[in-house]
Amino acid sequence: EGNNVNITRQMQYSCNESLINIQQLDEKLSSDGDENNNERDELIAGCIMMIRMSMNGIKNQDISPHHEVSIEAHRLLAAALSLSGNTAEALREHQHFFDAIAPVSPLIDPVVIAAQRVEYARDLGRNGDTKEQKQQLEKAKELSEVCLGSSHSFVRQIKERITDLEVECKAKKRRLNNK
Repeated sequence: EGNNVNITRQMQYSCNESLINIQQLDEKLSSDGDENNNERDELIAGCIMMIRMSMNGIKNQDISPHHEVSIEAHRLLAAALSLSGNTAEALREHQHFFDAIAPVSPLIDPVVIAAQRVEYARDLGRNGDTKEQKQQLEKAKELSEVCLGSSHSFVRQIKERITDLEVECKAKKRRLNNK
């Protein structure tokens, strides 16, 4: 593999670290009640710009859309767009991720795919698509159960989210029927 792929990996690693820091900052801000998001917004915008720049480099170098750096670029961009609140674009990037992994999915850790399905489900929920959200969570549960077992905490969390979603949907239906 060329030096350009290694440089892209390093950029992606840096973006991933930034996104993790942003998520931690979000948790701290929500627990502190502080809504000052300037630093956060600048970090996210910088990540989005860097990821898109790396995607252009990947395309210009004719790197396969199924190569790990191509796939990772879609995963990172979906995460960054989701953090920025741009759910519609995040949903498109999630779909690009799933399209890119389709031919190589046997080579990818099923737990990684399951985790991405959970992220996709979260964004679908933000977009109000609870039916597709539940389907994605079911797929994530199936994938992760095979690898981790049904008693693993990740699998249990997915099952809890599915149950919560079902309860929310039933409550919503009752409210609509009572109107």
